[in-house]
Amino acid sequence: MTALQLAAAIAAKKVTVADVTAQYLEKARASANFVAINESALEQAAQVQAKLDAGEALSPLAGVPMALQDNIFVQGMPCACGSAMLEGYMPIFVAVVVEKLQAAGLIVIGKLGMNEFAHSPQAAAAVTAGEIPLALATDNRMACAEHGVWHIKPTYGAVSRLGLVAQVSSMDAIGPIARCVEDCAVLLEIIADCNVAQPVGSNENLPEFPHALAACEIIACAEFGANLQKFDGVSLGKRSTKAENLSETYKFSRGEGFGLATKRRVLFGSLMLAGDNYELYYTKALQVRGQVKDVLTSISAIELPVDEAHNCLANLAGLPAIVKPDGQQIMGAAFTDIALAKGVTA
Repeated sequence: MTALQLAAAIAAKKVTVADVTAQYLEKARASANFVAINESALEQAAQVQAKLDAGEALSPLAGVPMALQDNIFVQGMPCACGSAMLEGYMPIFVAVVVEKLQAAGLIVIGKLGMNEFAHSPQAAAAVTAGEIPLALATDNRMACAEHGVWHIKPTYGAVSRLGLVAQVSSMDAIGPIARCVEDCAVLLEIIADCNVAQPVGSNENLPEFPHALAACEIIACAEFGANLQKFDGVSLGKRSTKAENLSETYKFSRGEGFGLATKRRVLFGSLMLAGDNYELYYTKALQVRGQVKDVLTSISAIELPVDEAHNCLANLAGLPAIVKPDGQQIMGAAFTDIALAKGVTA
């Protein structure tokens, strides 16, 4: 049953929001994909049911349970991003996307695990396994293609990043994951801050960008390193108990808090911004990004494989991409996300 079908069953009073929520809470508690459970979910389900019984119009997905990747803030729930550095961290405010979900009547039942500050398979795995009808995660194209589920990486800026732990600020984008494209499209309409349904045509000609992947890696690691500077055991993050002075606090806290892959990305990003490397590598990477953006402004819709070489194009240009279960993605012009999704089913 798709999320829209489940919402229709709730609206027709064939099943209650509480019953559906309890069912998925049980699945979440038994799943290794979940790292935290929303203990207020049943209370929220009762509130949504009361609104539906009163005839209040919420959204086409009202009453449907969903889950969030563990880099999105939910007040009262931990947000660790898969890192020992943020173990036990409790956000003091709720993400904008969560506010929109709550207003639309969706029930957040838990947080999905993730690799440390990185793209992760847990959200796609949970949707594939039927542990949750819907999920929100940052760019999950590789995992969703591997698990055979739908995912929309939205146009950069179409969905608020307030309440998302910053990783690569110029590329981070929260998008929906579901077992059908219609569910993804409706969920994106709920969380989007702007119109993402302009009409699109088709375009099958894509030039080669031999330096795009390297440019994307340089920019991503540079921004990643800059964003993680604040996790030092003083400003934010778990503080080492071994430190005897400020310098050791920084060194030991980051040494103990970050995993090897994260350290490598931070060090590489710092190297790209250091001394002459800034002009030699980072500035040139920005120039490549500009060239990619200029060329891709003429792209209306094109089908590409889901792989690093092609994923980087949408990231550099800030364009939307819809992952299909067959491992392909449809990349289109900026702010045509919904029209792209509807075009896939046409």
